Amino acid sequence: MSEDSLRAQLQLALGGAATLDDGDPAVGDRRIYRGRTREGRRVFVTRFAPPPDGPVPRALTAKLQQFGELAHPTLQLPLAQGDMDDCAWVVEGDDGLVTLAERMRERGPLPVREAVRVVRDVARVLVAMHRRGLVHGAIGSETVHLAPEGTLLTGLALSTDGHDDDDLDALAALARAVFHGDRADSSMSARRLPPEIASLLKLMSPDDVSRKPLRAEVVLGVLDTFPVGQSSTLGAMIDSAGRGARSRRVQTRVGVLVMAGLVLLVLLWLLLRP
Repeated sequence: MSEDSLRAQLQLALGGAATLDDGDPAVGDRRIYRGRTREGRRVFVTRFAPPPDGPVPRALTAKLQQFGELAHPTLQLPLAQGDMDDCAWVVEGDDGLVTLAERMRERGPLPVREAVRVVRDVARVLVAMHRRGLVHGAIGSETVHLAPEGTLLTGLALSTDGHDDDDLDALAALARAVFHGDRADSSMSARRLPPEIASLLKLMSPDDVSRKPLRAEVVLGVLDTFPVGQSSTLGAMIDSAGRGARSRRVQTRVGVLVMAGLVLLVLLWLLLRP
């Protein structure tokens, strides 16, 4: 089938979800078109190869529905999905965010505080996912995006199978990349790290490959003790995890002040009520 016919068929399948822009799609193991929603938001429209090279449409729909119920702020869900001729397609927002891969190609390993924030944010969303028995399956530097307000994880449509250990192995690889860089012989890979971080990286990538990967809860527990500037406050509230920007002592003081303020408000209400 010609490209024009494929485009016309895909546009018909999309309905009102998006309008495809002119121009040839990016082609690899899937075709990626640019487009816009009815409201004018820029989007990517991905048409996957048919199974077994691409996802089974029914399995992909079931996975995205489960993740929609999770509704975690660090996860970007597709705006729409469907199938045509047994090939799944998804519509995802194109918000112009920089991927971790792009950032590292330009400037190498991240500063320690920024690296802590990225790994912590991904660990936090993994905790929420794995508690529900959900697996991402495609975590990597291309699916992690850097936003001013925190980290954004995409790529949910790239895999419909896998085990939570696959996510944890991917988290370990991500941590090595952001702290040391992708090249083992890089001079930057020898930079000094806080002892806690160095120990954590060693535990996440054990010499004994038969050992189970380190759980995301453990990674999050270590990284939540480090100051990192901005933090995903909403994500921390959802997961009942620490913010990662305050020590335990400061967190305790804040809690005491909040409780004292609430008590004062109740007393004022009692004094001023008719």
